[in-house]
Amino acid sequence: MLKNILAVLFFSLLLGSTRAQFQVSMCSISIKLLNFYPIGHDRCWMTLSFNDGPTLTRIVSCIVQKENAHYTFTSPLAYLTRHWQTTQIGNITYHYPDNINLTRARAFEKNNETIAKKLGLTPEKFDFYLTDNYQEIPPLLGYLYDPERVGRTRDGSFTEAHQIFAIQHNEDFSHDLIHYYVAKIRTNTRNTAAEEGLAYYWGNAYYTDSSRNMIDYPAQLAALRTYLHEHPDSTLLSLFEHNAKPFPNLAPEVSARSILSARLFQLVEDTRGIIGVKALINCGKGDDNYFSTLYTLTGINRSNFDTRLRALLAQ
Repeated sequence: MLKNILAVLFFSLLLGSTRAQFQVSMCSISIKLLNFYPIGHDRCWMTLSFNDGPTLTRIVSCIVQKENAHYTFTSPLAYLTRHWQTTQIGNITYHYPDNINLTRARAFEKNNETIAKKLGLTPEKFDFYLTDNYQEIPPLLGYLYDPERVGRTRDGSFTEAHQIFAIQHNEDFSHDLIHYYVAKIRTNTRNTAAEEGLAYYWGNAYYTDSSRNMIDYPAQLAALRTYLHEHPDSTLLSLFEHNAKPFPNLAPEVSARSILSARLFQLVEDTRGIIGVKALINCGKGDDNYFSTLYTLTGINRSNFDTRLRALLAQ
């Protein structure tokens, strides 16, 4: 529907309307042309605002291009990054305005191969854009204002077009890559505790530390062990079930629940292999299903959770 609206606006412009005359209303949604100008002999930049009654809900930009007798509306990403450098590393094409850490980039490419093959899949190709801050990402995709994106800084993004946008300029996006590949082999409803655990174990904790380094599995275990040493009365089952995030000095978003689940995935992979990993991924929604499958695979349940996990963490 948006493309139809854009087409109406564009052809109205061709017929001689000015920006001030240019407004379309549908139900309570008002769409207004804010800007339109050429950026090449066959392309123009267009910016629109969307209002729901008096409330501004979106400002978006796109590239309008004439191809033969047709007009297309596309994201401004390629245009805005046309002067960026590119580096191809295996199946990953990195795009960056200034610098790249090739060691981390090669490690991510290796993870892409390893994760896909472990799950019986073919590694896929991705375009990876090294953004410094989440607020750089929406404008690259044409979102100049979106209330759902306001104020966020520490996230990256992963689009359906195989485009990855970095978390604080870090070349590793293994955490969400695991979610992407797992979705292709999952046969049951998603279990968050299980899938996040695998993403923490095979990948990282998604967010970076204060030095903008990814928080890998060994760093996660070290943080949890330190916390337990400093809080000897902590109950691991409580940390798990309440999804506690008690690591402000590491990163405030890091989850003890996910670290514990990661340690359990290590146990499952060591003792049951990929078949066991897939079984836990496919346990179904909710903690009851998680613990039911976990007990089948490892003998761990709520009653012995603390004892067994403390022993595993001590190894």
